[in-house]
Amino acid sequence: MHKIVKIKKIVNENKDVKTFFLDTKIDYKPGQFIMLWIPGIDEKPFSLSYAEPIAITVEKKGNFTEKLFSMKTGDKIGIRGPYGKGFEIKNNAIVVAGGCGYAPLAPLIEKLKAPEIIFGCKTKNRVIFNNRFKKSKLNICTDDGSLGFKGFASDLLMQVLKQKKFKIVYTCGPEIMMRKIFEICE
Repeated sequence: MHKIVKIKKIVNENKDVKTFFLDTKIDYKPGQFIMLWIPGIDEKPFSLSYAEPIAITVEKKGNFTEKLFSMKTGDKIGIRGPYGKGFEIKNNAIVVAGGCGYAPLAPLIEKLKAPEIIFGCKTKNRVIFNNRFKKSKLNICTDDGSLGFKGFASDLLMQVLKQKKFKIVYTCGPEIMMRKIFEICE
């Protein structure tokens, strides 16, 4: 059953990424997702990037997201969910995010007690969630070195792990990045 909701607010994160705040509340755990329905277009899964009000953070990549990007505050969309198991909350954590993989990890970060964060993206123009998390916990890295550490999130993780131990590593991002993170953890 779909629930029809209004778009409450839209935040431009960068030229290709927007966060859509929805005028509703749902009971969910960080890491769960919703199905988003645009009548006459399609239905797609999106991770929640904010808890209250709920929001999704979306990168424009195809017909569905192009239509979503053309929508304005007050427009209506359908949602169902939440779906999925969500994350188990464990402290003494490091969170490694790549690109839009930062979105599903953001509500988790807000539930954790002082996690270390590594956020990697291609260039400073691709950064999302500016000023959302305290700078002292956030390590930004860019492939081109235009902001923060020059290199991949996995390279920075290896450096951080030489200085500090963690009980758990949470990660989300491009598959190649997550595979490298897994190999480092192993």
